[in-house]
Amino acid sequence: MYQYLKGILVEKDLIHKTLVIEQGGIAYLIQTNLRTMNHLEVNSNVKVFLKAIIKEEEIKLFGFADKANKEMYEHLQSVSGVGPKSAMNILDALNIQDIISAVLNDKPKLLSAAQGIGLKTAQRIVLELNTKLHKFNVHHQVHAQAEEGAYQCADEVTGILVNLGFSEIEAYNKIRLAKASHIEDSSELLVRFCLQSS
Repeated sequence: MYQYLKGILVEKDLIHKTLVIEQGGIAYLIQTNLRTMNHLEVNSNVKVFLKAIIKEEEIKLFGFADKANKEMYEHLQSVSGVGPKSAMNILDALNIQDIISAVLNDKPKLLSAAQGIGLKTAQRIVLELNTKLHKFNVHHQVHAQAEEGAYQCADEVTGILVNLGFSEIEAYNKIRLAKASHIEDSSELLVRFCLQSS
């Protein structure tokens, strides 16, 4: 129905996670997430990719920073039990690379970090999207899998951090930060780095 909307961003509502974009004298109210909002400046020209959800006489517009996020949203929403807001919450909690990594590496707990996503729903997402995400955006897949395998001791370090009180998503993000900082593949060095970066 809609591909994208280009116009002037006249309002950002961080509480309700909505945008108001004016184009051709019409102001469009668009549901979005904080990740998308962080890329957009009020009173500037913006381009937002759209997904329209039609229910009876109501049309809701959901906006995304790029086409890849829109497509991932559509994949997530195709899963039984994942509604429009739940899919958006997942995209708020995790970026595309993280979602692909969680699904392809059977880590539903990462997905359950999103608001309103229980472990059973997360497991269903992993099960139903595994094949689809193998076909979705090869660049993201390869990058995510390469990153996932960068540390042989990643699972051990994640377990240690969780036992120390970190959530699994916090542990995962700290290990990603360690990778970006070129910390050696050593459980002791990784745990020390993760604790110091708290």
